[in-house]
Amino acid sequence: MCDPEVLVKPYRARQEGSATEYVGHEGIRSWVESLDSETRIKLDLKELEIIDDEAALVEADVWFDRRGERSGGPTWSIWTFRDGKLLAATGHESRDDALAAVSRA
Repeated sequence: MCDPEVLVKPYRARQEGSATEYVGHEGIRSWVESLDSETRIKLDLKELEIIDDEAALVEADVWFDRRGERSGGPTWSIWTFRDGKLLAATGHESRDDALAAVSRA
């Protein structure tokens, strides 16, 4: 499903100056392995807007439930594709920020 050079930069994981990103198949594997077995992640897709043949804007509510505590909220990310596989997914604070990132690319 992912290009060998995939880059995932989730917005919620990059808070407070963190530069969290997961690179390549090994990066995705390490991210999945790092998840706490008690944490449940739920993604509620709100909107998928096709930008062009290789990019889409994804709006979703992302929730983290752990030991009865819930955190998370709305997210906007730009997903890009190469040869039908996910090349990058980068989260942003708002829809406008996400779309501005596309226009700068």
